[in-house]
Amino acid sequence: MLLLAFTAPATASERARALDARVDLALAELRATVPGATDLLDRARGVLVMPRVLRGGFIVGATTGEGALRVDGRTVDFYTIAGASIGFQAGGEVSRHALLFMTDEALADFRAGAGSGWEVGASASVTMFTLGAEDRMRLGGPDPEIIGIVFGQRGLMGGVSLDGSRYTRVER
Repeated sequence: MLLLAFTAPATASERARALDARVDLALAELRATVPGATDLLDRARGVLVMPRVLRGGFIVGATTGEGALRVDGRTVDFYTIAGASIGFQAGGEVSRHALLFMTDEALADFRAGAGSGWEVGASASVTMFTLGAEDRMRLGGPDPEIIGIVFGQRGLMGGVSLDGSRYTRVER
């Protein structure tokens, strides 16, 4: 009985609090390590943060993770990411993703579509940045409605893209 007490699964609210804490850490890392991120985050109407995204494969690849959507600094929904790919690829990687919704319309479209699955490339176009601590974001041309940032990568996987990744809202 004592062993079961220590291995019992966490409640949904405990899992949500733990995920929210990971989102807080990912946002702090993004602000601290990516020049220009603070300004974009401050201007965003909402931000979806995936604090731990796993990607790996050999010819056939998969992506998975979970995160939270923040609007006005508070979590409003939880989401998963899933993706599959085929082609010349080998390796594995853990990273963090942030999707910044720069307009109210982009945020509303995402929230409306994520119940049944919102797909990058099919549901909306995302301006992507894959950044390390020494990189700087430079936006040219018209302001994008959605900005995707991949940061905190660990591991080795050639090429980073969110195309074909599906975000789905989950109930907690």
